[in-house]
Amino acid sequence: MMLKLEIIVVLLSNAIIAILISQYIDHPYFSLFLQTCLLTLGLVVIKLITNRHKISYLMIFLILGIYALLIESVSIKTGFPYSKFVYKELMGLKILDIVPWSVFFVWPTLVISAVSLSGHIFKKKIVIFFMSCILLMLLDFVFDPVATKLHFWDWQNGGLYYDVPFTNFLGWILSSILSVGIVLQISKSKICVNKYLSYIFIGNLFLWTILNLILGLYFPHLLGLIIIAILIYSSFTKKHE
Repeated sequence: MMLKLEIIVVLLSNAIIAILISQYIDHPYFSLFLQTCLLTLGLVVIKLITNRHKISYLMIFLILGIYALLIESVSIKTGFPYSKFVYKELMGLKILDIVPWSVFFVWPTLVISAVSLSGHIFKKKIVIFFMSCILLMLLDFVFDPVATKLHFWDWQNGGLYYDVPFTNFLGWILSSILSVGIVLQISKSKICVNKYLSYIFIGNLFLWTILNLILGLYFPHLLGLIIIAILIYSSFTKKHE
């Protein structure tokens, strides 16, 4: 199986970004760089879903973005569902001094790209639903150790898995189920046909996988590599029933 040039470019570009993050996170302009990346990625997703599909699909992004801001604000204040934590300044200005504005773009990007990737591999809506939720859950196992280590936020009470509390993963399951359900209900699965959205998920996962290696977090690094290998292999095979 030969990797497509597009996949190679996605992996290499995200590897470079991972190296830049690890080397320049303490630079005074790093926060601006990170916010620019998150905003750009979110706008790319908006462009992709409104270009090939109905403009009403923009509602999906808006709903997920608002949901992310609200649910994270609730968690920061009450501990439900992710556990109590406090955002640092890396992700930008905080709305009402609680949650960064960039969160509005991050969660929809992750959810929509996960659904797209699942829809690229599978046909049945119920399978797409479960696989999208699983992908988001696995991404969190790779992503959160890095974010915690680099202090994107600080947990009030850490956990056994690289200081990430167990309740955080339960919260991701809840949010994934609700968010994926919203995407599939509004889009009728048609949003799943865009390969570039799928590349966004794989690239995002690869970025955090590389950062885990750089930071010496070897289990989530290995987990990320295994997931990526399976996803790339699956994306080159015919759709499963």
